[in-house]
Amino acid sequence: MNGARQWIVVGATVALVAAGLVVASRTMGDTLPIIEVGSRAPDFVAVPVTSLEGTRSAPRTLADYRGQVVLLNLWATWCGPCVKEMLSIQALYDELGPKGLKVVAVSVDNPGMESAIRAFGAEHHLTFELLHDDR
Repeated sequence: MNGARQWIVVGATVALVAAGLVVASRTMGDTLPIIEVGSRAPDFVAVPVTSLEGTRSAPRTLADYRGQVVLLNLWATWCGPCVKEMLSIQALYDELGPKGLKVVAVSVDNPGMESAIRAFGAEHHLTFELLHDDR
């Protein structure tokens, strides 16, 4: 393929991506929430797979943490960057947990992955609450 053809292919690809973005923004623009500092966090219904008490309990929602300082983290066992992130969150929790910080890590793994989530928590020595939202 010569230089002119390569530029034609690149230009066509860029045009297709741009057209896709325009269509997506026009069809989904009203459904995408605007996220700003102080915005309300999304609701969730998640089943605890581990907790500070080490027991399973009823599903939790954001309302269960009303009035508390909460770091809400959405993650998955297959997410490579989540490993580093979770280790950093654990260090923060070790420091600020005794002062009242709650860490709620909601896994978005597929249904039936509770044992993998528990194994992830054990492998990385996570002591904050791990929940699973399998919707």
